[in-house]
Amino acid sequence: MKRKLIVKRVIVLVFFLALFSKIYAQGQDNKHEWKGNSLSSVIDTTDPDMRTVYLYNVGTGKFINAGSYWATVTIGYNVGMGLRIKRSETIANRYNMTGDTQTTEGSTLAWGRKQDTTPQGQSNPINYNHVYVDRGNKNVVNGIVDWIFEETAHGSKTYKIHCFNDEHLSGTEEMYGDIYLKLQSSTSDRLTMLYPHWVSSKDLNAQWKIVTLKDLKSAFKEAFASDEKPADATFFIRDQNFSRSHKEIEKWVVSGGLTYKRTVPKQGSPDNYSFETGEGTYYVGIGSPKSDYYQAEYASYWVATIRNLGGNTEANGSVTQKVKILKKGWYILSCDGFYNPINGSSMKSSFFANVENYSAGRSNVTVELNRFNNDFRYTVEELTKTYATSDVGKESPYVKAGKVFNEGKYQNSLLVYVPVDNATLDIGVKVEGSNRKRDLTVFDNFQLHYCGDRDIVLDEGRTDVNYINKQVEQNVAKTLILKRTMTPYKWNSITLPVALTAAQFKIAFGRHAELSELKGQDENLSSRIVFTPVDLTNNNKIVMKPNKLYIMRPTRGANVTYGDYKKIIEHYGTITVQAPYYLINGVSLTEETSGEFKEQPKYSTTVDGRLVFCGTQVKRASDYVPKYSYVLSAKDGKWHYLLKDHSILGFRCWIATGSAGLAKQMTFSINGVVDNTTGINQTIVDDQRPQNADIYTVNGQLVRAGSSSIEGLPKGIYIVNGKKLVVR
Repeated sequence: MKRKLIVKRVIVLVFFLALFSKIYAQGQDNKHEWKGNSLSSVIDTTDPDMRTVYLYNVGTGKFINAGSYWATVTIGYNVGMGLRIKRSETIANRYNMTGDTQTTEGSTLAWGRKQDTTPQGQSNPINYNHVYVDRGNKNVVNGIVDWIFEETAHGSKTYKIHCFNDEHLSGTEEMYGDIYLKLQSSTSDRLTMLYPHWVSSKDLNAQWKIVTLKDLKSAFKEAFASDEKPADATFFIRDQNFSRSHKEIEKWVVSGGLTYKRTVPKQGSPDNYSFETGEGTYYVGIGSPKSDYYQAEYASYWVATIRNLGGNTEANGSVTQKVKILKKGWYILSCDGFYNPINGSSMKSSFFANVENYSAGRSNVTVELNRFNNDFRYTVEELTKTYATSDVGKESPYVKAGKVFNEGKYQNSLLVYVPVDNATLDIGVKVEGSNRKRDLTVFDNFQLHYCGDRDIVLDEGRTDVNYINKQVEQNVAKTLILKRTMTPYKWNSITLPVALTAAQFKIAFGRHAELSELKGQDENLSSRIVFTPVDLTNNNKIVMKPNKLYIMRPTRGANVTYGDYKKIIEHYGTITVQAPYYLINGVSLTEETSGEFKEQPKYSTTVDGRLVFCGTQVKRASDYVPKYSYVLSAKDGKWHYLLKDHSILGFRCWIATGSAGLAKQMTFSINGVVDNTTGINQTIVDDQRPQNADIYTVNGQLVRAGSSSIEGLPKGIYIVNGKKLVVR
């Protein structure tokens, strides 16, 4: 899908990285200087990586791509669409440029004349006086396809590209004469293509270099992932954004029970690589396969879908592409996507990255897609309807999904390790358990980024800090392997020796994960301990500081769910962690740690007048956490009051209340939710100590009078001071 009338919107990485399209060119970084290639070297070669080219604008640093009207008008963008250049069959010293977008009008870049447009189309200026990427149908003249590549100086490998428009029009529509390709300078990420009749030899915005797929691969091999930003490897993926009428949609292969029906072109017309909406469970498009005004209005919103239209067997399966990976190391795979199981459905949809012939968990990663949040409603009839010009203004479910993706609501990502060069990585989406009509999975915009081959391992079960300190390295970003057992949707304590940005936190622990820090005792209610939320809205902001103490509520499980991970640490030895564990990209370990931490005491009405938030980054013995402390349970995410000293695993925290018991039973407020131990006025404890009071059964029977201890009470529910108390 190409949103906002461009090939793809930019998604800023760290939260799923800025990305781009298909086998579209990646600039690696804005400082990269492309040398360019001679015209003859890309025409007279048999090397397919030399024949696939991208046109790079010298002045703006952008590439030619498609967007704007019909999603087929040339624009300038951070990435480029793959082209093939060949000699014209009709005019000497002229050249044709053909891409992978193929509609019924063709797949060649052409200046669109008004005279080549249908009478109906001539009433709308979006249909002519632009350069389009889908012209050149040999059965009908529909544009000027022959271009001149004029080298700016002998051997410069830099060109001015122009054609000759022989059509005379009246008034402001007049464009007779030479038509040069020039990008308009702008701070926007997408630039308008201008069509001047003359350009200066010094006008860099009208100068172009030919960059080949071979150049991209060479630059990728030479570049190491930046410590600031992973290197873009999306060009390995074909038709990564399921764009309109893309020839390489066939690189996505369906399996399981999935079915689809492609449109059948009229005799003599080229294939437009579109799908019929009325049949098949795998569908790509916007609801219209035609080149009509519905397509003109909504072509920027093509998406891929898997639909349950009433047959459960056909609604389950996978859509997969095999991607050749040149360089071993860690990769981030991301996509837009959601799934919507209708009430009673068992459907679960995931996206995956599996390295062929390698069974390790880190090389075979599957992540559940975001669940649909009812942003819009749809029916089976709307899913199968073929929309036409008369339906402009009525958005199909596919268009609505594309617009929701444009808002950034359903971004997904995973980290996968490719253990060898030139491996094959299978990526895609899988639907399982769909058993209700109208179940729907929508996905788009796959992106791939290389993160290097360096790592940091943190293991909750290790008892010394030396293994952490031996991994310290200044100014180097690595992939963090974090072994910290947590329960999704429950509150867990956390302290780490590294910093995490909001984006890293949300990618690792879930888009809707929460993070909080201790404020102290409630000013208005002495029996309440207050935690306040950490703002996660700025993706680039550091939200978890090294060696600081927090509580967090993840909304996803660990990235890797099986297998082990081994690392040889220099001057220490080999450590091994067992799955499940989390993977977090771009993390730096810059300072040694003592392994234990205490915040400044907070005033309280406890016996010694203080609350101290404490934490450890290594496993501690059974007497380490003192009695009268509060800890968060790993199982239920609730605060538990200790009546005896206790052991603790690494990367955890607790609240110490002093050398004596609490003056009165404490409750908790986390992010404004009061008594978060239960969500209601009920305190669930394991060996918790109530305030001095009578203890009753739920039937009103007195079981202990004036007691300060619940030791010895059978498991069950009791009433203390009007509140329920559960002993387990």
